[in-house]
Amino acid sequence: MQVFDFNIHPKLKKGHISKSFYFEDENETLGDLCIIGELDNCISKDIKTLEEISNIIKKAFFVNNKITTEVALEIALEKGNKYLKTLSSEGNVRWLGNMNIAVMAIKNSNIYFSKNGNIKMILLRDKEYHDIAEHLEQQTSGAAYFSNTAKGELMEFDKLFILTESIYEFFELYLSQRILRVESFKPQTLPKLLKEAKEDLKNQTGIIFFINSTGKKKHKPLIPGFRMPKIKINKEYLLIISFITIWIIAYLIFKLN
Repeated sequence: MQVFDFNIHPKLKKGHISKSFYFEDENETLGDLCIIGELDNCISKDIKTLEEISNIIKKAFFVNNKITTEVALEIALEKGNKYLKTLSSEGNVRWLGNMNIAVMAIKNSNIYFSKNGNIKMILLRDKEYHDIAEHLEQQTSGAAYFSNTAKGELMEFDKLFILTESIYEFFELYLSQRILRVESFKPQTLPKLLKEAKEDLKNQTGIIFFINSTGKKKHKPLIPGFRMPKIKINKEYLLIISFITIWIIAYLIFKLN
């Protein structure tokens, strides 16, 4: 699994903050944790909201390495919900309706995730794009900020893009089709495409979080497109071949003696 984080802030949009966090699992038991979020209509000190909730989720996620990754994420999100509830009770409600955030745990080729707001999680598999968090967005309730989780498995050659709302339109209009046209898309392809779009990016702000999967391999023949032909031999021909073979061996033995 390869992870790449592109923070695009050439011209900061007033009242907009976006930030990403990637926490590696030092004990290699629960997997790594990534959090991508943005706030609109906010003031500069609101960046602490993203930093605080990320640290709270991180601490709760890694506190117990004897549980499964899925359970660890659910516990961590509960802690995140409590933090946001406390903020509201203290009168800090600027984040309400203005925060888009995605939380994902990655363990081997498995992913466990939750989100709220208009952040996108786009999977590229076999030249097709899939919004893997679409249903989470529909199901999110007001009872808790993080109210639903989902899980999936990444296959070899899968590409996963986590995109803040502010950058999604740029990805959809400029990057998505260019990526499909690349015959062999590799991690270094993305920064190259972003460099080519330098002028367009001057008016963009946001985060492209990119995961290049080296997960489970799809079953393939040893040489793609090639299979050994099956040979069928009639039983009568098989008997004749056997008789001739025995006769030749007997003749050679007799001659050598």
